Amino acid sequence: MSVINFKQLRQGIFILLIGLILWIIGLEAAKSFYYFSALIFVFLSLKFLIKSLIDRTGKNIFYSVIYLLIGIFWLYNYGFAALLTVVFIGIYQLFLGIVCIYNFILQYMDKAKGIIYILFRGIFHLIVGLSLFINFRYYFESNTYYKLGLYLVLLGIMYIFDALSISKKYKITTKRKFRVRLPVIFSALFPMYSLRKDNSQDDTYNADFLNKKKLASRNKTVDLEVWVHTAEKGASIAGHVDISYKGYTYSYGHYDVDSHKLFGSKGDGVLYIVKSEDYGNWLSDYHSYKGVYRYGLHLTNEQRLIVEYQISELMSNVYRYELTSKAQLESYLGDLSQKIPTRIYKFNRSRFKTYFVLTTNCVLLADTIVGKTGFDIVSVSGISSPGSYKLYLDKEYAKLYSNVITKKLYSNKCKGEN
Repeated sequence: MSVINFKQLRQGIFILLIGLILWIIGLEAAKSFYYFSALIFVFLSLKFLIKSLIDRTGKNIFYSVIYLLIGIFWLYNYGFAALLTVVFIGIYQLFLGIVCIYNFILQYMDKAKGIIYILFRGIFHLIVGLSLFINFRYYFESNTYYKLGLYLVLLGIMYIFDALSISKKYKITTKRKFRVRLPVIFSALFPMYSLRKDNSQDDTYNADFLNKKKLASRNKTVDLEVWVHTAEKGASIAGHVDISYKGYTYSYGHYDVDSHKLFGSKGDGVLYIVKSEDYGNWLSDYHSYKGVYRYGLHLTNEQRLIVEYQISELMSNVYRYELTSKAQLESYLGDLSQKIPTRIYKFNRSRFKTYFVLTTNCVLLADTIVGKTGFDIVSVSGISSPGSYKLYLDKEYAKLYSNVITKKLYSNKCKGEN
């Protein structure tokens, strides 16, 4: 019997329909959406007004007035709403362009290879962003909305395809595929919301699916794990990604606090290797509000050889490093290294020599080790987040015959396996 992810299917159909309307009708459709959004704000105002009458709390009255003012302003100022959309898209494209150019400069200084495409990608995003600001009449034209509609159509198709292919048997391949993903600004906080949801309910997947998943994976072994860290609060809410292979976990980040620059977004790239079992035990005690999702992957012989080759290539550019200063020893990595055996490294050269939070980050390391096995993660924009990684992992786990065969959540509030 075929299994379909109906929740994801509904989301895909909704996104596809919105995209088709924007793609076909353009500006006139955008006007309707803006007016509809204004009515939603008015509806929310009435909702909070009713709650205030029932609960007799001033807080709900405040929200009611705010939503009403936004709704009225939105309803009678369509031009501002349209302009805001284009400005938002333009700023986002400029942001991507600047990040790519800055990343190219960092990679060039670190003598990394094969980086020219980063420069071209940055120039492309800058041209798109600047074109929206040079001529503001675009926000009264349909051209921008046609492009937005096309993007939503492609995104909706990918959602529908994934929902319908859950029970599809397919051969695991090392060939990477083209995928359309949510912008990083929407996926970045996904791990935090997942942790809050899973800590409040245990039935993320129904029993029927879990039984079929175990049956489909009964003859497969977990050869590699992807660990996605997150937290319900604090600096860790955006998440972190580690790779665990043959009993050891590989983690990359800006762990040398003495080298932090740009408010901690940049610094020396640091790699540490630790026994996975010891690491898992330490993590469970480090923060009560943190959680770690561990996704188990089954690999073919060819994929295992690829992973081992990528790890050996990674280790060919490193040297041992020791934490010595007081600030280093009191840091996250300092606490870890003082409690369990930890091998710490820095890079002589390569793209990992300098860490940058938006590009040369933990996701890039994970993709370097696993990506060439066909495990397709990195965004075409060049900016990837642990949230993007988790979205992809969850979609793959929700397919009966994918190579993501297990999913476990380790948290002090919610522990167990799906």
